[in-house]
Amino acid sequence: MEDVTVFRTWEEPMADMAMNFLETAGINAVKIADVPRSVFPFTVDGLAEIEIRVPKKDIERAAEIIAVRFSENKNPDMQ
Repeated sequence: MEDVTVFRTWEEPMADMAMNFLETAGINAVKIADVPRSVFPFTVDGLAEIEIRVPKKDIERAAEIIAVRFSENKNPDMQ
């Protein structure tokens, strides 16, 4: 089955959080990086970018989970 990218980041903790949110919701997610962090621990012109990919059938649900979890103003009552 084909996987699609639902999230991109250069920060390992953000990628790990996204993976956890998706996996908790029962979505199989895969973390892909062009260059291993242990070899190239910093970002230059897009190198070391991390992608989170999910099966195509889960893209809508995964995109919604990512959008809700990473929105800047999740709770309008807290300002």
